[in-house]
Amino acid sequence: VQQHLDKAAAYSRKALELLKDMPKPAGKTDEQFKTYHDTQLGWAHSTLGSVELQEGQQTHRVAGAIEELKAAAALLGANPNLQARALYFLGWAYEVNRPADHRLAEDALTKAAALDSPWKPQVEDLLKKVREAQRR
Repeated sequence: VQQHLDKAAAYSRKALELLKDMPKPAGKTDEQFKTYHDTQLGWAHSTLGSVELQEGQQTHRVAGAIEELKAAAALLGANPNLQARALYFLGWAYEVNRPADHRLAEDALTKAAALDSPWKPQVEDLLKKVREAQRR
């Protein structure tokens, strides 16, 4: 599993590097290119955040995952499925971090729940648990 995580992180870092200098293809409007570019950047950040979350959840050190997933969520607005995924894992990261930040987890998960995506059941389940944890 670690080998796969390392590969995913390496490919995502390479994608981020290549996307820095990606020229706009002929025939694409500025808006089309920005949407495509932001989605690719967002996907790379989301993958890095997911890897860092998996690697850090046992030690509760997931600050890097939180930063990557926040960047991903901001970039993935044109793709509700990918954005909901990033927000779900962001909420999870806030809960795994020590100390847990229930308020920020709830904020991320509430945004994810508002999106029409296949992540909705998982998001709503985690959101319910976060709200229960806040009441304790």
